[in-house]
Amino acid sequence: MSRQYLIRLDDAAPNMNHENWDRIEKLLLQYNICPLIGVIPNNKDEQLLKYPYDEKFWDKVEKWISYGWVIAMHGYNHVY
Repeated sequence: MSRQYLIRLDDAAPNMNHENWDRIEKLLLQYNICPLIGVIPNNKDEQLLKYPYDEKFWDKVEKWISYGWVIAMHGYNHVY
């Protein structure tokens, strides 16, 4: 019997923990895993805004799409 899993990573935004995301991206590519990425298009989450802003974030999203990864919206601004 074959098992299938869905890996979903949320809180992708221009302000996020880029070091952690880079590490997981390398692992996903190494094992040829295509995750679902939850992107916050207009991040206003104070916890995430503590991280540095990545000017090339949307280029990263395009790169993820080129890998065959699925992109979903994870709340427009992520404010509770």
